[in-house]
Amino acid sequence: MGSSAIQIYELGDQALTIEWSSTIYEAANQKVMRAFRYWQKNPIVGVTDIIPAYSSLTLVYDAAIIQQQSRGLSPTTWLSQQINSVNASNHEHMTDDQVIALDMICNKMARIVNGDPSYIDNWHDISGYATLVEQELNTTNRDGEG
Repeated sequence: MGSSAIQIYELGDQALTIEWSSTIYEAANQKVMRAFRYWQKNPIVGVTDIIPAYSSLTLVYDAAIIQQQSRGLSPTTWLSQQINSVNASNHEHMTDDQVIALDMICNKMARIVNGDPSYIDNWHDISGYATLVEQELNTTNRDGEG
């Protein structure tokens, strides 16, 4: 989704709009659609609907569920942090499946570092996510070497 600056606006107490541009241009729409696909495949618990527009995306959420996850932050602040962490990642050159796999590998690594490093499922899942990307690259003949 790139590192470009975004604007986040509240829509009442149960929705946010993320705006990539105040003007219409194709690059903004590509970022909107990449974010839309990313959050469809990698949903934020508590977000009940994702509504894309040409240069913005609206997230509708259940405030009670988001409040439980936010550890004292307002739902808007917590969701903004989630949105900005994804937007700050420079992965426009990656497929959606690669982005999701890498995100899940990072989550599993965090669980290993902060939890039980001997919990085998985390290690198994890391290899599984990496294998899925490898299979995608083999299927699409998109190996970057050669």
